[in-house]
Amino acid sequence: MYFDDMSRSCQVGSGPDIRAIGWLDDLHPFPTGEVPLMVMARLAEHIESQRSWQPVVAMGLHNCELCAERRVSENMNLRIPGAGVIYVAPVMILHYIEVHRYLPPEEFIHAVIGAPLHGPPEFEHAMAPYEHYWDLPEL
Repeated sequence: MYFDDMSRSCQVGSGPDIRAIGWLDDLHPFPTGEVPLMVMARLAEHIESQRSWQPVVAMGLHNCELCAERRVSENMNLRIPGAGVIYVAPVMILHYIEVHRYLPPEEFIHAVIGAPLHGPPEFEHAMAPYEHYWDLPEL
């Protein structure tokens, strides 16, 4: 499912504080380049730390539309708190960077480096302004 980088809407949330990152498909061009290994390692840490914290879960798997065989798939989403915004990306973003040379926006890269990992109180504090995006209506 495709969404423009930095758009305020994606598959799992929308609003003035949301920034979609890495929602790629094979029909839309995307920026490419080198992402420092340190950033990729930190991104992998964010992904692992959030595996048990998914306030919104998509049913089924998302296959990589960029791979010829489309066998790489995942169904998680990543949330990275930034300066006044929350970046929301599919965890496939790491695959897109490693295999397809996707170059995310610079401000997302800075957020990946600076944001706390899920778990410590710092992460909960950083996410507090955005919790309403994943509130479910009471039945």
